[in-house]
Amino acid sequence: DSAQLSIVLGLRNELLLLAPNGALAWRAALQPFSTAPTLLTAGGQELETSRLEEYHFDPLQIVASDFGTAGQEQILVLLNTGELLRYTPDGEVAWRHARYSGSSNAAPQMIVADLDADGRDEVVLALFEPRRFSELVYLDDGTEVWEQPLSGRVTALEVVQYEPAARPAIAVGTSLGHVYLYDSNRNRFWFRTLNVPVSSMAAFALPDGPALAVGTAAGTVTAFDAEGRRFWNSYVDDSASQAVTSLSAPPGPPRSQQPVLAAVLANELGFPDIGLTALPEVAARAGQIARVTDLPCLVDADTGFGEPMN
Repeated sequence: DSAQLSIVLGLRNELLLLAPNGALAWRAALQPFSTAPTLLTAGGQELETSRLEEYHFDPLQIVASDFGTAGQEQILVLLNTGELLRYTPDGEVAWRHARYSGSSNAAPQMIVADLDADGRDEVVLALFEPRRFSELVYLDDGTEVWEQPLSGRVTALEVVQYEPAARPAIAVGTSLGHVYLYDSNRNRFWFRTLNVPVSSMAAFALPDGPALAVGTAAGTVTAFDAEGRRFWNSYVDDSASQAVTSLSAPPGPPRSQQPVLAAVLANELGFPDIGLTALPEVAARAGQIARVTDLPCLVDADTGFGEPMN
């Protein structure tokens, strides 16, 4: 294949495409909503520009796929506010998707795969709604096909294929320790409870067959088979104080003497900020510090854990 790969860079409020030689091909604004026609006057555009400057649109995931567009890959961007933007190879917005007015508390997750075996990729989007539950949304060519409400926050999404001839399944983990397995038609295969928040997921291969690995906030990893039965449960962190933030597996079938899974642990103190802590954890830690010193304490409240007014 003589095709050359380009590099997509996602920055705050903008997207860049670099040519194979490193030159800037184009730069596009990450604007998840269109300007209202009433604001297309000179004064209105100035007001709109000022309003947009109050928002921080950070790309959380960037995926390239042809989405059935005759082999021309398009760029799908998931923003921190939960909106989706799809760009053409020329940097034009092909479509936008937003469930509601963007929120910095949306905790979005996304997977992209050919889930219904039609030769085109579909998108599964998970959002934490203002009404305090999560929505799992299935998109086909930008159109919502179905949605599924779930209790708690969706903290992990994974595509798992248990049988080579079967369609891939959608694995979902939540902050309540729930694990769901759905097909592309919203049929639920099984539901399991781990009693601690799910922090990561990965599909991997065992000698006994394909499995779904589920990491938790208590430092455990559990492997499930196609029927939801447990292959095994591993205590990666004996102290149960470190979350399994990432799981990864080598491609292909398992090989002799080769590890089948790798896990990454996160510690609450002394490690880089990777966005796992929420308001209760920050407030609890700040209270512990304040109780043992008479000095003034300054606490970084990050984005305020909510809307810009927070």
